[in-house]
This record gives sequence, structure tokens and C-alpha cells, in this order.
Amino acid sequence: MIVAICPYVSTVCSTTLWVGQVDKKATQQDLTNLFEEFGQIESINMIPPRGCAYVCMVHRQDAFRALQKLSSGSYKIGSKVIKIAWALNKGVKTEYKQFWDVDLGVTYIPWEKVKVDDLEGFAEGGMIDQETVNTEWETVKSSEPVKETAPTTQSPAPVDKETVVTTQAEAFPPPVAMLQVSTWCVCYGMCCFTFLFIKLGGNCPK
Repeated sequence: MIVAICPYVSTVCSTTLWVGQVDKKATQQDLTNLFEEFGQIESINMIPPRGCAYVCMVHRQDAFRALQKLSSGSYKIGSKVIKIAWALNKGVKTEYKQFWDVDLGVTYIPWEKVKVDDLEGFAEGGMIDQETVNTEWETVKSSEPVKETAPTTQSPAPVDKETVVTTQAEAFPPPVAMLQVSTWCVCYGMCCFTFLFIKLGGNCPK
């Protein structure tokens, strides 16, 4: 399998095959039995009303070998001889379909037409030839500002009633202690008053 590499063009190779003239009574297991001998199957999408299916292989070389062998016109699923061809992989959007080469199963996308945000999606149902990727795109992606997430305001942890009561007891002195201090001050004042009264020649109150 030879895929031509053009300058300033990104190459997206499909790993998806279109299978036509599928018997409407055929099951997914029938397709699995037919294709699994060529390699690992990623997915099978059957469309019974249209009598076709899309088989996506994990590796490009396995899809290529299946295409080469099954396109001979002698393989059947049910009572019908199937047709097989490359299918545009799911990751290539509609705007890039004009660059699709159905005979080679490859989409050749000019660099100036590529949107950097679409790069990762190209690999869905296919693979990107990394040698045809513009090295400057990686710089563009890494230089994009990272969106800052707004800090979330955390609500204070719920405090049970026992904790509140304990905190209040620590913050305020007990009322008994305040009463003791006030009584001491009153007694001390009376004693001072009595001492001055006696010193000035008064009689001590009974």
C-alpha cells in the first residue's frame, strides 16, 4: 500500500470500510466472522434498510488487506455477494470531503484549510500521518491561553449545637466569677470608708 505524500498537505488515512449489498437478514456476528481474520475490529455499524454496513478496523494495514481480498467479488454474507470500498472516516468533517480520494482511502487536506482544533478528531475512524502534520500547529496549540476556572466559594462546614455552646463558654467568663469580683469590690470600699471615718473621730457604725 503506497500513499502519496504531497508537500504542505496533511494526510488522513481511513481505517473504515464500506460494505454494500449486505443481506438484510445478516447479523453483526456475520460481519465479525468475515473481517476478524484480517485483524482487530474497532466497530461495526450496520444499516439494514440500505443493505450496507461500515466496518472500522483498528489498523490501516488490516483494513487494506481486507479490502484487497474481499473485493474479488466472490465473498457472500447470506445469499448476496458483497461489495467493498474505502469509506470516509467519521473524524473528517463535511467541509473536508472535497479532499477525499475514495480509491486510496485518503483525505489530503491543504495546510491552509486545516483548523487546528480539528486535528485530534481526524483520527476517529482513521489515522493521521504524523509526517504530514505542520510542526507549527503544536506551537499554536501550546500557546493558547488556558481558561481559568472561577474559584468556587465553599460554604462553611456545618457546626453542631454542642460545638457552639462550648465556644460561647470559652469566650465569655461565667457570671458567677463576675459576681465574686463585684462583692469583693463592695466589701473593700466599705472597709476603706470605715477606716477614714474612725480616723476622723467618728464612731464606728454598729
